[in-house]
Amino acid sequence: MRIRSVLLACAVLAVGSRGGAADDDETKPFAFFSPLATLDADKLPAVGLTRPATLGFRPNVEQFSYVFVYNPTKDEKTVNVVLSAGTKAGGELARTATPVTVPGERLVRVALAGKGTPAAPVAVVSTPAPADKAAPATDPPGQKLADRTLVLRVEPAEKAENDAAADAKKVVEKTVSLSVNPPQKPIFDPVEIKCPSPGTLFVTVRFNKPTDVPLFSDRPAKVRLDLRPDLKENAVLDPATLSQGTFEADLPVGGEATLFAEGVKYKGKADSKVKVAVSVDGYDRAFIIETNFDGRPTLYSGPFANVKLSSTAQVPGKPVRVTVEADNIITTDPTVLSVERVVKNTWDDLRTYPTPRRNDVYVKVGGENDAVQFTPVVTDWAIDYETKNIAGRRTFRVQRGTEKSGEETRELLIDRTAPIDTQLIDLPAKEKTITGTDLPLKAVGRDAESDVAEVYFYMGDAPGADGKPAPGSKVVRGVRVPKDDKAGIVEGTWRAKDPIRLPETRGEVRVGALFVNGVGMSTPVEDTLYVRDPEKKEAEKEKEKPKRTTGTIKGTVVWGGRLSQPDLPVVLSDAAGKEVKKTTTDSAGAFTFKDVPPGEYTVYSIKKADQNSDGSSPVTVEAVEKPATVEINVSRMNPKVKRPK
Repeated sequence: MRIRSVLLACAVLAVGSRGGAADDDETKPFAFFSPLATLDADKLPAVGLTRPATLGFRPNVEQFSYVFVYNPTKDEKTVNVVLSAGTKAGGELARTATPVTVPGERLVRVALAGKGTPAAPVAVVSTPAPADKAAPATDPPGQKLADRTLVLRVEPAEKAENDAAADAKKVVEKTVSLSVNPPQKPIFDPVEIKCPSPGTLFVTVRFNKPTDVPLFSDRPAKVRLDLRPDLKENAVLDPATLSQGTFEADLPVGGEATLFAEGVKYKGKADSKVKVAVSVDGYDRAFIIETNFDGRPTLYSGPFANVKLSSTAQVPGKPVRVTVEADNIITTDPTVLSVERVVKNTWDDLRTYPTPRRNDVYVKVGGENDAVQFTPVVTDWAIDYETKNIAGRRTFRVQRGTEKSGEETRELLIDRTAPIDTQLIDLPAKEKTITGTDLPLKAVGRDAESDVAEVYFYMGDAPGADGKPAPGSKVVRGVRVPKDDKAGIVEGTWRAKDPIRLPETRGEVRVGALFVNGVGMSTPVEDTLYVRDPEKKEAEKEKEKPKRTTGTIKGTVVWGGRLSQPDLPVVLSDAAGKEVKKTTTDSAGAFTFKDVPPGEYTVYSIKKADQNSDGSSPVTVEAVEKPATVEINVSRMNPKVKRPK
């Protein structure tokens, strides 16, 4: 059976001829792509070779194909196969390492050896990384095709001597056009969009299996519902209510997947429509939906432009990912990303993009089973904007030509300073800080650049800027208190959402407030309170104290009634004159006797260096906390001195 070509319905693509008559080419070996690694020539019906060849791809999905050579003659042929980029063979990508022998009326899968392509595959990432990890996306492996065409060239392995014209007649070139199909109708179809109840949105997407798109991957698709709180018009939504639902799903070929959001609320009255998006295989905004989460949502097909920032306010030093989003803007003018620095209405163009999205196809040879890997990359254009030497505000603008409907701006704030003028206010009086009671806390502070975003009230050690408590500490989130001149509430006042419970034991506690601004810089303010027991409990504790059985004597030794006497011995004797305790005066002439039983005593001291000048004094000791005080005046020849025995 003579095979002239291959049938698309059999998932095989015969590439169209280039240069020369089709009838002439049909008598020579030719090469073609097939998504199947194994083919049987006897089972392939014949069709004409003049049909143009197009390979269709899903964006951001690796797809594989194989190169076959078919020999339509009855004679065995030995050939080389060359794969080049461009309709004019603008750069050889790969070729067979050794000649390929193809029996008559048979086909052979060939292995191509690439030129310097990476061996390991690299994942295609369409969603930009956070600002603190932002880096240019890594290109996938292989060669980027500038004009979306490939040329398959089959030439004889042995060339005729001195007959280039004869060799040229034996060459067959086939041109293959590459096409990346957006994930939209008819293949990906949002078959149902509804809001069955207020605050909900259901989107059902179907993956229709294509019948007329060759080399189309049947890998399940990743679909995602994005409520886009970053859009200006979506600022009316309450961000705390945008996390309930099913936002991602795997969508198999021929199947359906339903994504939904529920419990969505507006900050105010729900009277305005917002835009949400469905992405497919990392192709953002494959579908844009207008809805107010009540009633009938609709697909939006009008112009859409946006500047998406990975951060709208941050400290300097971290790059900001700036993403250009542009859809359905009808103009041949390029997309321009600009930045306004300091002077109003003076824009510096950062980038000019030829198309609304980056749209590239990479090809790499030498895969498993001699596969050729195609990686279409369709993403929004993005740059990493450096902020190392920046302070203040920058405004970014995306503009598609001169159409005002295609223009959108977004502001970035670079803040270098932490909150200032922080102070705890209205702390309770000391008699109000009772153990086991609730302590309300209030504070004031301001930040002129990025404003105060959060305040965390705490007892113990200050928390981190994320509000995470330090070990053993208590933290309560703060709420902003509106300014009220009549009530004496100033701008920048915050209060703890809930009071902090004081400890059950008395003593000092540290309380404070941590002010965090819009870029995460923080300033703490603290004070110390003494927590005491209630009055009744204090009295009960006094009663519970054990009764004292001894007392204390504190006194001084002087000479002449005025000069303190250091380092003199002091003897304590009882009523009978018997020595009970003994000590020495300190540098100030003072002395102390502790744990002295109640009774009548005499304290005596002598200064031997001054002709045995001495003195004594009686003292009465009681079993009380207050010490008994006494003074000993030493002098010469004092007849009233009572000396110990």
